[in-house]
Amino acid sequence: TNDVVTLAIAADRAPSARTPQRWRTRPLIGSALRLALPLLLLSSGVFWAGRGWLGLGLAATQTLVFVWLVAGGQATLYLVRTDAAPWRTRPGSWVLGATVADLVVVGVLATRGWLMAPVPPVLVVGLLGLALLFFLGVGMLQWSAERRGRHSDRAHHVAA
Repeated sequence: TNDVVTLAIAADRAPSARTPQRWRTRPLIGSALRLALPLLLLSSGVFWAGRGWLGLGLAATQTLVFVWLVAGGQATLYLVRTDAAPWRTRPGSWVLGATVADLVVVGVLATRGWLMAPVPPVLVVGLLGLALLFFLGVGMLQWSAERRGRHSDRAHHVAA
């Protein structure tokens, strides 16, 4: 399902870099960890909440995790599509439309139990809210780290 949204990025309005980008590995690894660790923790948490706290069976827990992976994947796409703070650049119509279609289709499949075990709509809505919190939280971390990085780069250039 995320493939359609990924293809829609070709029509996105995210600005490209003005100059060739150099891969500085330390900030790149830091950025990847700020994205991957919360995603891993939340993914594990959704699984354990489904099995333990909510008492769902294995099949319903698999549906819950599937919905989370789709919603978390969408949030990740919006986090990495531009170097700027993710909320500063409006996505293109195709990207937004594909995201809405993706989330609606997955939500309908999950709540109706088509091709998977059904889960209550409140859980699907809750996972969409969790994906939004993930987007905002990691976006703030990325944005503040970028600002610190640019600040230290300027200080380094001035000192050099």
